[in-house]
Amino acid sequence: MFLEASPLRPHCVAQERIHVWCPVTSRAVLVSEGGVTTLNWDDLERIKEVALNSLQSSTRATYGAGLLAFHVFCTAKDIAEESRAPVSSVILQSFVSRMAGIYSASTVTNYIAGIRAWHMVHGVPWTVGGPELDTIIKGAKNMAPKSSTKKKRAAITVEYIQNVYLQLSPTEPLDVAAFACLTSAFWATARLGELTV
Repeated sequence: MFLEASPLRPHCVAQERIHVWCPVTSRAVLVSEGGVTTLNWDDLERIKEVALNSLQSSTRATYGAGLLAFHVFCTAKDIAEESRAPVSSVILQSFVSRMAGIYSASTVTNYIAGIRAWHMVHGVPWTVGGPELDTIIKGAKNMAPKSSTKKKRAAITVEYIQNVYLQLSPTEPLDVAAFACLTSAFWATARLGELTV
């Protein structure tokens, strides 16, 4: 995806986009228009910093990818900056409709969550949602490419673990560690990625 440089969207890595890319309408504009004059720039930046810290770094990167896709879509459709935040229901539905059939269901929902997080971090009202958006999201999930879902793997059973054990040497530290990891994951019903590096 290509997006031309803009003062509102300077070049940065995906995980910084939620913070660095600014909507035309932001908390600072809303505060000044609302007549609150006792807050200074540092106060507003602190609010943004705290809001940003509600998201893990990996989540920010995923959301940043969605924000890029959203702005590429808006640029391709000649959607004005002022219409991107706060985003209208019809623009968001159109964005989701464009992704339907191309992206997985989780990607679609993550991209929407990224746009919402961008609104929240910058203090822009999030006014979309409800049955219309739910219907479009459900449709996009139903249209997700078959290649985006993984086939279910065969379950690990006690018999499988016993067969693995027979192949290991109880005098080899690596074999002992691997078996301990396998049995811990099995009996704790944990994901293997939670126990391995």
